[in-house]
Amino acid sequence: MDEREVSYLVALGQVSGLRQNLLTLLMDYFGDAEKAWREYRRWHKALPLTAEKCDDMVSSRRGLEPETFARYREKIGVKVVTVKDAYFPAGLRTVEDAPYYLFYYGTLPDPDRLAIAVVGSRKCSDYGKAATQKVVTDLVQKAGVAIISGMAEGIDAAAHGAALQANGYTAAVLGNGIDVIYPPFHGKLYRALKEKGAVISEFPLGYGSFPQNFPQRNRLISGLSSGVFVTEARIKSGAYHTVKHGLEQGKEIYALPHSIFSGGSYLPHYLIETGQAKFAACAEDILEDFIDVGLVERMQRGEIQDSSCLAASPGEREVIAALKKGERCFDELLQAAPLTAAELSSFLTRLELEGAIYETPEKTYILKNN
Repeated sequence: MDEREVSYLVALGQVSGLRQNLLTLLMDYFGDAEKAWREYRRWHKALPLTAEKCDDMVSSRRGLEPETFARYREKIGVKVVTVKDAYFPAGLRTVEDAPYYLFYYGTLPDPDRLAIAVVGSRKCSDYGKAATQKVVTDLVQKAGVAIISGMAEGIDAAAHGAALQANGYTAAVLGNGIDVIYPPFHGKLYRALKEKGAVISEFPLGYGSFPQNFPQRNRLISGLSSGVFVTEARIKSGAYHTVKHGLEQGKEIYALPHSIFSGGSYLPHYLIETGQAKFAACAEDILEDFIDVGLVERMQRGEIQDSSCLAASPGEREVIAALKKGERCFDELLQAAPLTAAELSSFLTRLELEGAIYETPEKTYILKNN
């Protein structure tokens, strides 16, 4: 989608009451954002709303200028991805009321990388914070897991901070506009996420933090992840909203055990007791559902010296052989082995998850224990 079209799309998103599910209906009806913007008198034909509500949105539109938002987006350096873009997160295409577009800073999550959502209480205990940091650090260091959370106070901040401290990737999905820092004292974390991970939002520019935003936001946190890890929360909480979304999306749910004297134990223990979540006291309890943890640990201890055991086909063995000769970029490996780009990408991701290789900042690959 070109910049002009994006400008009209963003302007439509700023119209009061025009949520993204309604925006999707407009785009389906008109075919492009500029036409939808200019032919506002026909909105009532595309939207399942009363004439009064459509009139209210048309009134809101009159005070907006696409060019103004284009200049503002350029000034703050925010990026936009739409469902028409190939790199739009695949997991968000099928969530309830899927967004038509997202604002983001940084780098969107790699679809081939294992991602775990970490959620919990804003008013967390010392135990909840320390346990979250321990498990997240191990997830990152042992398997390169991407950590997804919401940049809230408490468990969210602990999860993001631990991932960044471990030099891992972490993304925050906001419950407000991408240009609004909430809570305000998380400015340093917000900037670190922009530089080393990602900040993502479906809400209009400048949109504030309202209570109703967060249950809506939570479906994106689970949608970006392969599993949801609840570390500490009461039953009636935002964390439970994320869990429910995760269950509806078919995601694995994990819960951290707590002291029975802690109020934050209620949701994790309830989820374990009712069979909605798996007991997870360490990173391995999560990782074992996705990778061969024992193999990874043996490789990290140096007990397995030959990474060829990870290759399941002649083409994959040729990739290992090429890496044994030294550092290689993706194109060099593609030329060295009879694999498609998708097959090679999948194999490299598996090698990285299993701790056999690591990717350098220059986007080359190096074989460990070589």
